[in-house]
Amino acid sequence: MELNQEEKNYYRILLKDVSDTGLNKPITLAGKYQHDERFEYATFTNVRILLSPPYSKTKIICDHLNILKRDIAQFYDLDVEDNKKKFFFVGYPAEYQMGVGGDIRYGFRLSKEISFAPFGILRERELYQNKIDAECADLSEWVQNNITEKNIGVLRKIK
Repeated sequence: MELNQEEKNYYRILLKDVSDTGLNKPITLAGKYQHDERFEYATFTNVRILLSPPYSKTKIICDHLNILKRDIAQFYDLDVEDNKKKFFFVGYPAEYQMGVGGDIRYGFRLSKEISFAPFGILRERELYQNKIDAECADLSEWVQNNITEKNIGVLRKIK
């Protein structure tokens, strides 16, 4: 079944699919920062799974993802000059509920168990590539089996 835009982008169902694989290592994602000082979270758009070299461009798994600014601030000082820059982030899909009795959605929490900063400028990722390869999950097979042109994931309704 093909995902509709709400399932892909609002609920972030593909993050749930990745989480359901029984991850015991963090994953690496990338997105473009959208600066907005009004919120306590940082928004990243065009979020993709990053694979190890040789690099292959993967499909966008959700149109945006929010990460708390205070969590990012431990590793990087985001400001207006970073607007539209691409960043990588390492961590785990995380389930959360929107308000009391609200919808269950998926977000992302930065990893605290790795030996390098779980957040950085994407073009500097190669500086950490050996550590990323050793300490992060390789999702190449998952991407190959689940991210295709016509079907970007198997829909499993969140109840």
